[in-house]
Amino acid sequence: MLLKLQEKTKMVDELQLEVGQVETRNEALAEAYIKLIQGLALDETEQSDLQAKLSHVLDEKDAIAAKCFLSEKAAEELRHELTSEKEKLQSEISAASFTKQ
Repeated sequence: MLLKLQEKTKMVDELQLEVGQVETRNEALAEAYIKLIQGLALDETEQSDLQAKLSHVLDEKDAIAAKCFLSEKAAEELRHELTSEKEKLQSEISAASFTKQ
């Protein structure tokens, strides 16, 4: 009977040791999990900041493209006006030269 009691005591001690090891491992896993969650939160914040910056840059790009389009259109209209004015002036010069003869 004493032998059985000693065996059971030994078994309880071993189980307590295993429980302690499991608790230590659980604590380490919990700490690692917390660090991962914190890292994820930081990554999500950074991703959100980068997304906002990207949206801003894309808006700026669209605004610049629109200005370029308007500038090109205005330049083309000016070229057309100058060409028309040139042709008109050449016509007037030709008419003036013809009437002098």
